[in-house]
Amino acid sequence: MKQPSLWILCLCLCGCFGAGSLAPQDHFYRLPRIASAVPQANPLHLQRVAVAGFVADDLHRDRALLFSDSAAPLQLRRYHYHHWAATPSQLLQEHLISYLRHTQFAPQVVRDDEQQSQAMIRGRIQRLERILQPNQTSILVQVELSLSYKIADDIQTVRREYTRESVVADSLLDTSVQAYGLALEDIYRQFVIESTHQLLSGPAIVGTTHQSPAAPRRVSPSATSDPHQ
Repeated sequence: MKQPSLWILCLCLCGCFGAGSLAPQDHFYRLPRIASAVPQANPLHLQRVAVAGFVADDLHRDRALLFSDSAAPLQLRRYHYHHWAATPSQLLQEHLISYLRHTQFAPQVVRDDEQQSQAMIRGRIQRLERILQPNQTSILVQVELSLSYKIADDIQTVRREYTRESVVADSLLDTSVQAYGLALEDIYRQFVIESTHQLLSGPAIVGTTHQSPAAPRRVSPSATSDPHQ
C-alpha cells in the first residue's frame, strides 16, 4: 500500500525540480566598435606607441557588471548573470588601441611593448558602473590615463583623470554598454588632444581632472531586449 504513495511523491518532486525550474542564463557584453573616431595629425611624429592593460582594483578586475542605487550611493553591487566578455582591464586596453588605430595616432599601436616603443599609454579604472534612479538610469565612467614619451634620454609623462556621466534612454543593459563606449571615446579624444598639446608645449605635468558636462548626453536605446538581472 505504501508503494503508490512513494511513486506519487517522486512524480511531485520531478514536477517541482524538472523542466519548469530553469536556471537563469548568463549574458556577456563586449564594448561597441569605435563609432566617432576620425584620423588626426601626428605632431609628435610617433612611429610606435604601446598601450598597457588598465590597472584596476579587485572589484573592477572582476567580469561582473557593476551598479549602484541612488538610494544607497556608497554601495556598489554586482549583477549575478551579466558579465563583460573579458576583464574590464583587457576590454579598455583593446578599446583604446582600436581608437588610436582609427585616428592614426601612430603608424604602429601595440600592446604592452614598452621597450620597443617611443611612447607608452597606461590607464587606471576608477569607476565603471550603472547608477539606478527612480525615474532614470545613467552610466558613470572615471579613468586615469597617462602618456609617457621618450625624448632623447628623458621621459616626459602627462597624466589626466577623466569623468563622464551619461543618462541613458531606458533600463536595457545593452543601451548602457553602448553609452560606456561613447563615454570612453570622448575621454580618449580629449586625452589625445591634451597630452599631445602638453608634450609639445613643455615639461611634463601631473594630475588634472576633467568632469563631464553638467548636462549629460542621453543615449538612445538599442534594438535588443533587456535581459533579466
